[in-house]
Amino acid sequence: MVSHLPYTNWTNTKGFDACFLTFHFLSTPSRGVAKAGPVIAYPQGVDGVPKMRLPAFGLATYKFKNAMWSSSVGDDKQLASSLLQTAHDWLQRLRVNHRDYQFFVSHGAFRK
Repeated sequence: MVSHLPYTNWTNTKGFDACFLTFHFLSTPSRGVAKAGPVIAYPQGVDGVPKMRLPAFGLATYKFKNAMWSSSVGDDKQLASSLLQTAHDWLQRLRVNHRDYQFFVSHGAFRK
């Protein structure tokens, strides 16, 4: 998890159109987990600082409308559902009670 949003900040979410809680590996993934490791990409002509892409392995959403998905064939919805399940399984396996994840799930995180 890259960012933690303090529990007390959830009292004023009226201005948010949508929120995302993403889970990323910050090290080499464990055995049995898809290896979509970080990719180093050097930008052309920016500031010369390399950027690292950290693909998400888990996702939960809040205030995100199903109609906002870009794919009309359901691939995006299926991916989001799979990422939500992966986040759930990962937290359960580690026996972690993540307050932000619990909030997202209890307030309508995307489901199948």
